[in-house]
Amino acid sequence: METLLWFLKWVIGPIVGVFVTLLVSEPLKNWLAPLVSKLGSKQEEGITGKWKATFYYGSTEIPYVEMLEISSLFGQVVGHIIPHEDNHSAIKEIEDKKTLRLRGIIKDNRFFTGVWFHPNRKNHHHGAFKLLIDTNNEEIRGIWLGYSESRNKIESGRWEWIRV
Repeated sequence: METLLWFLKWVIGPIVGVFVTLLVSEPLKNWLAPLVSKLGSKQEEGITGKWKATFYYGSTEIPYVEMLEISSLFGQVVGHIIPHEDNHSAIKEIEDKKTLRLRGIIKDNRFFTGVWFHPNRKNHHHGAFKLLIDTNNEEIRGIWLGYSESRNKIESGRWEWIRV
């Protein structure tokens, strides 16, 4: 019995710990998010669907337009870039890959909070966002905050979405 307890404590315990850590790790979430989003539920429409999202960057607020497809499952909301003529030229070459653009949660059916990833991995831009969902679920507005590894700078700006 003592050997069994020792085995459970010193062998099985660390293995379970590693397994749990892997399950909740950020890389695994990034890997699973696209798979989970394909299983999305239509029961709770909310903000799921296609959106024209424009964020503004720089001191002159340069617009950056992209078309996103939003889906959700078990409270996790994910957005992928989809092909569209209005997409910014910087993402034209990767839009067919339906690249993961953002992941977040909706609180109180009004507040959409999460993390975003630049679709072109070479840019190494990533950050957070806080958006307010209009009561009719047709517009979303808020701010993004992001870090540019290439410029070693934190920036922020407006982010506006319109359902299409």
